Amino acid sequence: MLIPFMSLLFIGTSLIAIFTHITEIPHAFALIFQHAFQFKAVGGGITGYAFAQVVRKGMSRGVFSNEAGLGSSPIAHAASETKEPVKQGMWGVFEVFFDTFIICTLTALTFLTTFDIAALTGTEDDTIKAMEMFTVNFGSAGTVIFAIIMPLFAFTTIIAWSFYGEKATDFLFQKLGTKGRRIAITTFKILYVLLIVASAGIHSELVWAISDTANGLMAIPNLIALIAMSALIARITKNYFDRQNGADIPPMLSADPQLNAEFEEELKPQV
Repeated sequence: MLIPFMSLLFIGTSLIAIFTHITEIPHAFALIFQHAFQFKAVGGGITGYAFAQVVRKGMSRGVFSNEAGLGSSPIAHAASETKEPVKQGMWGVFEVFFDTFIICTLTALTFLTTFDIAALTGTEDDTIKAMEMFTVNFGSAGTVIFAIIMPLFAFTTIIAWSFYGEKATDFLFQKLGTKGRRIAITTFKILYVLLIVASAGIHSELVWAISDTANGLMAIPNLIALIAMSALIARITKNYFDRQNGADIPPMLSADPQLNAEFEEELKPQV
């Protein structure tokens, strides 16, 4: 309920800001392509280090934004009620597209059309510059809008990762029985809330470093698993689209034969 509201609010305000500075759009795209493909050398090893930092930050922020390849968002997708894994997977693909190509592109264009990039020192805090971006475009109303959007994006992220952690804890302690799992989940929730409070006093650079490290540790085993299961994923996807095109073949809905039979029965039209 929160995500559609905050997304539409952000998209609407960003589009208004961009079209307010519509003459700056060509210059903004020129800056993007210029700095993406014409990296200016500043000498020797410094060049390689600086370029590596740019790539690392770009990749880490991109992954943090859309969670592609981490294996975290499938935990939320698995909680859906659909019986078709491919159908839910397509929503996952759309999620990455919307988050990266729509939200992030609008953010970049709003920033580049609002500010004179050459005048920025590069030392400003990202959050402060984002708030200033809204204030420049919408005055005091922009500050209010940002004060609504920023906490909502943070809050929904906190809720999502709490859900991921809860499901992971439940899986890790499943052999302890219902009572043991409940105790483990409650303990996790308490620790999670305490860490939220503690992290508020940590410098943002350290938070990003911890986040990037944790994301990398998640991505490595998940990407290996994706490669190992790529042939199976291709077969399941082909099975879904073949059935959508009218092929009379058994559906591939679950790796568990019993669940697959149950889901197949539920998919049959009710007489």
